[in-house]
Amino acid sequence: MKSPVLLATAALAMSLPTGAPSATPPAPTALQAFGVCATKNYEGAELLATQPGSPEEAEVIAEYGSRSCSPPTSEAGILRGAVAEQLFKTDFGTIGGRPSAT
Repeated sequence: MKSPVLLATAALAMSLPTGAPSATPPAPTALQAFGVCATKNYEGAELLATQPGSPEEAEVIAEYGSRSCSPPTSEAGILRGAVAEQLFKTDFGTIGGRPSAT
């Protein structure tokens, strides 16, 4: 007779995802282009000022898309990272760099 723990473990293992991504991740160049557009044409910090997962975050991303910055993915966390990276590059240039005069 098989142990209930073994059966439960097997059932759980069969229900887990296979680890394959559900969608193709966006190209790094597309993310970089989005970050540049969001920081040059609009206040990129506007996105970072919203609460992750909030309706306001979705509104800001939709607003960027309706203007001229096409988001390459619908995953807000990835878009937030692209904007944060571009804001960092604008202010510091490189890691360890001094802030630019504003």
